[in-house]
Amino acid sequence: LSPHSDVVQSMSWRGDGTTLATSAKDKKIRLLDPRANSCIAEVDGHRGVKESKVLFLGDSDYVISTGFSTSRQREFALWDAREFSKPLTRSTLDSSTGVLIPLYDEDTRMLFLAGKAESNIRYLDLTDLEKRPHYVEEPLTVTFSKCLQRVGSNKGCVPSAEAFSCCDGV
Repeated sequence: LSPHSDVVQSMSWRGDGTTLATSAKDKKIRLLDPRANSCIAEVDGHRGVKESKVLFLGDSDYVISTGFSTSRQREFALWDAREFSKPLTRSTLDSSTGVLIPLYDEDTRMLFLAGKAESNIRYLDLTDLEKRPHYVEEPLTVTFSKCLQRVGSNKGCVPSAEAFSCCDGV
């Protein structure tokens, strides 16, 4: 991945396979065209010292990034790949230390934010991406290791209704 000057921390393919989103240790989020071996866009991502993650929302032009602010607050941002100069929204969550792992279910258009080594999962409704994402309800408390075990058996990292019901029953 030639446009990166530092370690790549996260990457995600757009659902149709045309674009790759990356976040790197240099605090940049990039959109790459792997066929042309070029960087389509590059923006400043999350400025905190900890790891950041990126995730394309299926076949859409939207990218979610998670990371930390300079004041060590966990945050997520929603980006439109067509206008990548600034996020559509950026929300601060809390001051927990676990890296946020974004998971997206394309069927329900729900975004799940799971904190590493935590016992709750936040989930947001992304059915209308032109508006600000909103929480469905308070974070769901689960026995995290059991939930991850079930999600991991689902041929990928996208929770299905079956995986989520497993979390409900724990």
